[in-house]
Amino acid sequence: MNTIRIKGSFKKMNAFMRDKEPVFNDDRFDLPLLSYYDYLLKFDQSLSTVLKKLQVAYVFLLFLFDNNYEIISMSKGIIFSFISEIDSLERSFSFKDHFKLYLRLFMNWTYENKISDISGNQVLFKVIIHRNTSLKTYYTADEVSSILNAVDISTPVGKQDYLILSMISFLGLRISDVIDMKLSSIDFSHSLISIKQYKTSEPLVLPLVDNVKYPLLDYLKNVRPNDCNLDYIFVTSTKPYRHKSELRTHSYIVKKYIKLAGINIDGRKTGFHALRHSLVQYY
Repeated sequence: MNTIRIKGSFKKMNAFMRDKEPVFNDDRFDLPLLSYYDYLLKFDQSLSTVLKKLQVAYVFLLFLFDNNYEIISMSKGIIFSFISEIDSLERSFSFKDHFKLYLRLFMNWTYENKISDISGNQVLFKVIIHRNTSLKTYYTADEVSSILNAVDISTPVGKQDYLILSMISFLGLRISDVIDMKLSSIDFSHSLISIKQYKTSEPLVLPLVDNVKYPLLDYLKNVRPNDCNLDYIFVTSTKPYRHKSELRTHSYIVKKYIKLAGINIDGRKTGFHALRHSLVQYY
């Protein structure tokens, strides 16, 4: 039986990064997790990468916690058991390879900081990333139209989801760039969007096409609080207002409307990236 608890871990760490609240209620595990988070923040990397690395550390610590293993005295056998369970998951090669790569980084950190007696290099000598194991998923123009038509835009949540899906589908933006977009990024007079890309830090200027402009105006007029002074487009609906950064991890939004649209996924992925790759179908 698999004892690894990955489900919900991404969301859990997203909340942890925001609130820094203990997740184990046990200093033996909470303190290393917090220290590792602070360590990751010192490097020039995107918060999405920090989140992925933190998720792996959390899942591993949770495995130790659930099985009453101590970090300082864990054996190679315990670690190999964890890795074996990762390999048995019904996930892609890429997911497993990145998971083991980030595990090695975390274990090297615990070893260097005298939190454990075993380094990642001792149990994971080299991790090869399988980058070409499958073709990129995309949906046709008709399928994307069906997905958008499945959204109930009479509700606030529907208006928000429709805007997110439209920005990805018609502009080819990453979900991080959509959720982090600011009001000051929009030039309505010249119908332009100017952003600094979250992943690469490179500037990007795109046309504010009608398929995005009108859902955006609808959202700003009927959903976003008028008295909110934050520059972010996507904010919470109640005070104290804050940036809805957690929407970056809500890939189930796409899956939800694909299902409502009755589209046969036939092994295709159903996240934000799949929709982003579908942009080419419009040109």
